[in-house]
Amino acid sequence: TETAIKEIPTLRMLNRKKKEINDTAKKVFKDMNDQLRTIAKVEIVDCKSQIGSGSLPVELIPSCAIKISTNSNKHLSKLYTEFRKLPIPVIGRIHDNSILFDLRCLEDECEFLYQLKKLNLKLLKSKNLSGQVIIPGDKSISHRSIILSSIANGTSEISGFLRGDDCLATLNAFKKI
Repeated sequence: TETAIKEIPTLRMLNRKKKEINDTAKKVFKDMNDQLRTIAKVEIVDCKSQIGSGSLPVELIPSCAIKISTNSNKHLSKLYTEFRKLPIPVIGRIHDNSILFDLRCLEDECEFLYQLKKLNLKLLKSKNLSGQVIIPGDKSISHRSIILSSIANGTSEISGFLRGDDCLATLNAFKKI
């Protein structure tokens, strides 16, 4: 049995202990976090690896995953696509607005980490915007601001007032009251 586990990849991966998978996660985490920290949150999480599908019974076995979360589903989807475009595609699953990479099947973390440098993250980096938006005055709102100011206690300051003939006529009428 030991020889079969060593020589048959599927048996080897199914027989990996959770501690071994967690050790792999720790090795991978730092580089992944360094690579993605400006666009995503990277964590090590417990998960269950699913074995069997279709007509076979499905079993779940304990494992560890790298969880990647972003502040946007659009960015998450693009990031997932970029992982799949790598020379050795990285396939995970999207679950609860995060990408999960179950590390049970990752045997060569060095090759995995090397190809991370090939991720195209330029599409995902957003530039910080700053500025001021000035919305032109609105006739209806300008009339209302005059009316509400006239019944308010104290002094009212109105910005963005539309200086059209109708609004100025309303302002002059209320000044005379």
